[in-house]
Amino acid sequence: MAAVAGGVAGGVAAGLSSSSGESENIPRKVNNCISQILPKLDKNSIAKREMKLCEGYCLLWHHRGLGTVNGRKTSDKLISCAYASVILDLWAADKIDIEVRGKLTDECVRAVIKVLDATKTGSFLDGAGFRDADKNCVSVVVDYFVEKGIIGKESKWFGMKQTYPTKNKEPQIQLLLEVRRITLQDEVPDGFMSALLAILRFADSLHNTEDPLLRRYYDDTEYDKAKPGLDEILRSSGIKVL
Repeated sequence: MAAVAGGVAGGVAAGLSSSSGESENIPRKVNNCISQILPKLDKNSIAKREMKLCEGYCLLWHHRGLGTVNGRKTSDKLISCAYASVILDLWAADKIDIEVRGKLTDECVRAVIKVLDATKTGSFLDGAGFRDADKNCVSVVVDYFVEKGIIGKESKWFGMKQTYPTKNKEPQIQLLLEVRRITLQDEVPDGFMSALLAILRFADSLHNTEDPLLRRYYDDTEYDKAKPGLDEILRSSGIKVL
């Protein structure tokens, strides 16, 4: 992803331009995903929500039963999609502008970032996107959940492993209920949910043998309906993320 005007989101730029071997095509694919979502996205649909897109993404990534966020430090695929959600949050907050260059049908379409306002947001987004953080945006969001009392933080194996047991399950449950109404009961998603579901579905599609984010929230029969149903919802919205 090209970043213009220097000081934009060091963590975001690093997250989308680096690869540790999972796939050199991940940054290009995530770039394309952002380019597909952006023209269909209404800023107000994000701004009016108390929850940010990156919160919703990480909240559904967190395994409520096990207290884990598997891959939060190691999965280029899932981490890069988290950065995509941060970018869209910063765009909705009028901190950056995103210019889509090329045709959406072209795999080489680019989303070019320009800084509009480099001042701090005063929220966790400053750590997630507006500095070269020691930790990636997922860790920043997870720590914010700890601060809000949504999850706890426990160290095991002499501090070598952390778990995040659920303390307040309502935010995840309410978000999941909305996801299920959309994917199983034909509820029409607003722009926020369309973007969130597009990022989640895209993240799952990067994995060949599993859908690590959405699959566990459905039984087999439900998922046989929900997965193609979600694909059709996104297609009908003009969002091509697969």
